[in-house]
Amino acid sequence: MSELDFTVGIDFSINYPAIVIKNIRENIINYFAFFRNNKLTKKDRELITILEQVNNYKVIYLPERPDVSKKIEYSEKEKIKSKDAEVLTDIIIKTIKPYLDDFNVLISIEGFSFGSRGSSAIELIGYQYVLRSKFMKEDWVFEVNSPMSIKKTAGKGNLDKTGMIDSYINNNTNDKDLNNCNLRKHIIKNREIFRNRTKWSKIIEDIIDGFWALKHQEEKINKK
Repeated sequence: MSELDFTVGIDFSINYPAIVIKNIRENIINYFAFFRNNKLTKKDRELITILEQVNNYKVIYLPERPDVSKKIEYSEKEKIKSKDAEVLTDIIIKTIKPYLDDFNVLISIEGFSFGSRGSSAIELIGYQYVLRSKFMKEDWVFEVNSPMSIKKTAGKGNLDKTGMIDSYINNNTNDKDLNNCNLRKHIIKNREIFRNRTKWSKIIEDIIDGFWALKHQEEKINKK
């Protein structure tokens, strides 16, 4: 692969996907947080408003996820989910495409944990494969990295969500991009709002996981 222009970290979920894009040549990082409108509480919206004060943090609101809990015929339910996967992944591609077109790009996307089970895990896998397929159509190179390897980049392979965020906030890895990161500084400034006694707000979980996905890919590149 020729010299990279952009690296991208993705923490993919059906309701709260997050993408972090680093312009390598200009050393600029942009954060993109996607939210389903109907999944947000009043408190969530207040926190998002605070985060939007940071100029490199952008919010994209997704359409309401279709309700398939009602008595709908099985095949019809699956078609509805497939359509939603198309809509969601199209929005993601449309959002990041202007940043990546005509450049050398390497995307790091977090794969699935070996312990993933149940219908929700199966749905997540299906949605993510749709997204991967669209990356290939765009000729964007991507690598799928295990959750454990990404956690190791943040500190340890068994970190939970709180640990991942703590590592970001405290810059436990002494990452140069975090030293002057406006998003990090803003969260620290409003720490008492974003964290209660036991954990951080869900609103920042995925975007920080996306950051560590990007950093893991960067780590792999530097080792080559």
